Amino acid sequence: MTLPVKKDETFFAPSEKMDFSTIKDCVFAVAVSSGDRDSGKGLMTTLHGPYEFIEMVEVIGEMWRDQLLHGKAYILNKDFDKKVRWLDRNTVDYIEQHWEDMVAEHFVDNLFTGEQDFTCQAGVEEAKDEDIPKSKV
Repeated sequence: MTLPVKKDETFFAPSEKMDFSTIKDCVFAVAVSSGDRDSGKGLMTTLHGPYEFIEMVEVIGEMWRDQLLHGKAYILNKDFDKKVRWLDRNTVDYIEQHWEDMVAEHFVDNLFTGEQDFTCQAGVEEAKDEDIPKSKV
C-alpha cells in the first residue's frame, strides 16, 4: 500500500504516524528555514551537516525547542545533475512534534521495525528549473 504525502490543511502532526522509510538512509544538511517553508530557502550562514537521519531529527527538534525556529533539512547528493531536495513543511512539523520520541525509539531499535499503522509518508520538495542559476562558463 502506498501512503499519501499529506500536503493540505488536513495534516495534524500530533495525530499522524509518518513513515520515513523513503528517506531514512539519506544524508542531510540542516539550516534555519526562511521565507516560504515549502521553498528551498534557508539561511545559509546556519547550514550544518552532514547528518544521518536520526541526527537530523535531533537537530531539527532541538532547534524548534530551544529557539522556536523551523529547520530546513536538505537531502545531500554528490551528483550535480540532480536537483536539490528538502523535506516539506509537514514533514518538518511532524519531526518538531515527535523528535524526542523518534530519538528514543531509535535507541531501542523500534523506529523502523515491526508493524506500524502509518497514516502518511515523509514529503520531499524539489527545486524547479527556474530556481537553479545557470553558469555562463
